[in-house]
Amino acid sequence: MQDPVVVVGLGRSGIGAARLLNARGADVWLLESNSSAELKRRADELNAIGIQVELGKPLALESFEALPRWPSTVVISPGIAFDHPVLNQLRDRGCRVVGEVEVAWQAMAGIPWIGITGTNGKTTVTSLVAHLLQQGGLDAPACGNIGASAAELALACLEGEQPQRVVVELSSYQIEAAPSVQPSIGVWTTLTPDHLDRHGTLERYRSIKAGLLQQSGRQFLNADDRDLYAHAAEWPQALWVSGGDKDQFSAAMTPHLWVSGGQLCNQTGPLFPCAALAMPGAHNRQNLALATAVALECGLSPAQIEAGCRSFPGVPHRLERIRELSGIT
Repeated sequence: MQDPVVVVGLGRSGIGAARLLNARGADVWLLESNSSAELKRRADELNAIGIQVELGKPLALESFEALPRWPSTVVISPGIAFDHPVLNQLRDRGCRVVGEVEVAWQAMAGIPWIGITGTNGKTTVTSLVAHLLQQGGLDAPACGNIGASAAELALACLEGEQPQRVVVELSSYQIEAAPSVQPSIGVWTTLTPDHLDRHGTLERYRSIKAGLLQQSGRQFLNADDRDLYAHAAEWPQALWVSGGDKDQFSAAMTPHLWVSGGQLCNQTGPLFPCAALAMPGAHNRQNLALATAVALECGLSPAQIEAGCRSFPGVPHRLERIRELSGIT
């Protein structure tokens, strides 16, 4: 009899992980600290497909000791600190502790991931990359912090969907709990002090983000970000992009894309006008350059990318164009 896998939390991430593990034949238990009519409804749906759900079970060692068998693996949601004392106790007793993204990665073996992270810009870049690839004829859905959860998409793959690539927005919380993830392409948009209440120091936060890029087959970094710029020497294999001119790059960088005369350019010359992306701001030129780098790597032509940019609707609530009135946008 196989050891059970315990999923902690009856939110979207937990439900997705539990359903995916169950579909792959695991003996799945789910523990939820709260109890309500809505949670009872969700629990009943999972119980009906063979997932054992227990409500009112706090994240405490006693909740795990009360199970019929000790779990081999515990899957946590991004909202639970990876160094939570109870998780450390579980590790000391032989449990493997991972996040939902790790479970999804293992289930989608063979499908290349494009992993996108950063303090700011990752949602826009993820949305734009997925749009460009899909407009260019590739089946490349977005998931992670945007759209479906990674586990939900992995379950769809088990049920027959076979995307050519997966575009995954990844937070630091998700990255630290997914040590096996190795994207074919990794993108790092920006790094500024954030989530320090969780990670403790900027150095720790940076190292988590860097871990994703270090395990990526191709690395694209934003040369306009001050922190990334300051650590450029640590990335000898990376290709760098800028929303400014070529003078932005340091001697430690390999320039890949930049802006000149309003055109996005590479070593061969101009590719297309930056105005193809109707989103204002220098930061959106950076987002454009990063997304274009990914699209070119995936085989799209500059003409396909320009057409995709022109049809991109933008991301809701992020300098979203609502209307034009009397010449004012």
